[in-house]
This record gives sequence, structure tokens and C-alpha cells, in this order.
Amino acid sequence: MTESSSSAEVTTKTLPDVLSFWFPKPGGSPDGSREYMNDPSYIGSQMNDWFFGGDAMDEKSRAFRSLIRSEGAKHSASELDKNSHEDLIAKIVLFDQIVRNAFRADPEAFAYEDQVKEILEYLLQVTDDKQTEISEDALSAFVNREDVTFCDCYFVGVALSHQEKAIFHGVDIRMYDYVAKRWPDTQKMVDQAVEFAEHHVAVLRRFGRYPHRNEQKGRESTPEEQAWLDDYDNLPGWAKSQLTKKE
Repeated sequence: MTESSSSAEVTTKTLPDVLSFWFPKPGGSPDGSREYMNDPSYIGSQMNDWFFGGDAMDEKSRAFRSLIRSEGAKHSASELDKNSHEDLIAKIVLFDQIVRNAFRADPEAFAYEDQVKEILEYLLQVTDDKQTEISEDALSAFVNREDVTFCDCYFVGVALSHQEKAIFHGVDIRMYDYVAKRWPDTQKMVDQAVEFAEHHVAVLRRFGRYPHRNEQKGRESTPEEQAWLDDYDNLPGWAKSQLTKKE
């Protein structure tokens, strides 16, 4: 952790704050309704903050550092069934999205991948460490749950893309088939999400992991990985964004 990590940190943010920050409710939306999270216009309006928010979004995200650490410390895979669906989505956003803004180019940006892995396994019915594939039934069941929104699926898909564990490779692409069927008016966004996922899985299938994380995770790069990293101009933007230095 960085020098800002301290046992004296006070957690003032909550999991509901994560959802209201990442998915701000538009004016006029009824209390308790999450229907706006299926609206293509709303989703499109948030894309810039989600993926291109820059320093301003990083600064806002740093307010969640203590919550990230406290939720990470008390996380238990065996107690995930005690969480509401919205809490689980908030934790995915917290540990997979906000953390990357809050700890940009710092090892802590990738320190909560196990927590995300366990939540994904819970949501997609992975019950055995020896299981090698996520079933179509599990994907369909998740996407078609009454309490699931497009945005939930979208950020579960992004989290799947970020996972290095082989069982998740390409699962986001398969899941988006069900997403497009449930919300056909989001097809354009689904197509973009599939393209994003394909770029990620191509790197995973080539290296078995993400080389741009090696330095932060204390891993030694192979010669092939180093050659990929050294070709900075051709690195995808999502890989460049977490490098500690730009050659």
C-alpha cells in the first residue's frame, strides 16, 4: 500500500455511496427505481466519467480509499450470500473500477482482484476450484434475474475482462449475448463492450496474464512480455493507464 495507508483512516463512505457515485440517479427517477440503469441515453452519458474521467475522476475516487481497504479487509467469500444484490454490484465497482482510479499506477490498484474473483464466482455459480468453465445456464440465470440491470451486467463484464484466471477468459463475450437479447436497444453498447472484451482476451490468450500489471504485482516479465511493453505506442490505452512510468 502507499504511504497514505493508515490504521487511523476513518471510513466515511458506504456501499450505497459507491452506487450513487458511479451510477448517479438522474432527476425525476423514482426513489428505489433502478430502471434508468437500462436506458441507453443514460448509459452513454456516463461513459466519459467511467472510462475517460482523468484526474478529476481519480480525485473523486480517492475519497473511497478507506472504504476499499475496510471492505477488502472484512471480505469473506463464505458470507457473500448475506449481501444484497446491490451490495455485490457495489463491491464489484469498488474493487474493480473505483480502485483503479483511487490508486492509479500504484500496486494497490490490483490488490483486490481476489475479492472480485470470489464475487464473480458467487454470481456465476462457480462452486468448485477444479471447475474449468462457466455454464450457459449460469450466465443466462444471472442476466435474466429480475433485479439485474444492464449496468450491473456491463460492469460484471468489465470485471470478467480484468480477471487473469483462465475460467473467466471470454466469458464476458458469451454473457453479452444474453444481455443483447434482454435489452435489444443497447445493441450498439453491447457491440462496443464485445470489442473491448476481445482486445483483452487476446492479450490473455497470448500471455496468460496482463503484462502491464507485472511491475505493480512484483512479477518478472518474460522477454516476449517486455517486448510488448516496450512497444509503448502500440499498447492499448487500458494497459498504458496503469503503468507507473511511460517510456
